[in-house]
Amino acid sequence: DHVYTVCEIKYLRSKVPVRVIAEFEQKLNLLPNRDKYKIHKVLISTEGAVDSLIHQGYFDEILVLKDLFL
Repeated sequence: DHVYTVCEIKYLRSKVPVRVIAEFEQKLNLLPNRDKYKIHKVLISTEGAVDSLIHQGYFDEILVLKDLFL
């Protein structure tokens, strides 16, 4: 399959801001041979994400912590 699911988990009291993209990219750049596989990017947070982050479509999935425990 050559697909890796990489999760960014943010525990914040507010919605995750757009700057998380730059933070996440820095972490992804540490992965060796990144061009040899597809990265499925997932954001998990306590309060969700700001609308502008959602609309950018950077993350393949955005999950709210409460949705994991339904």
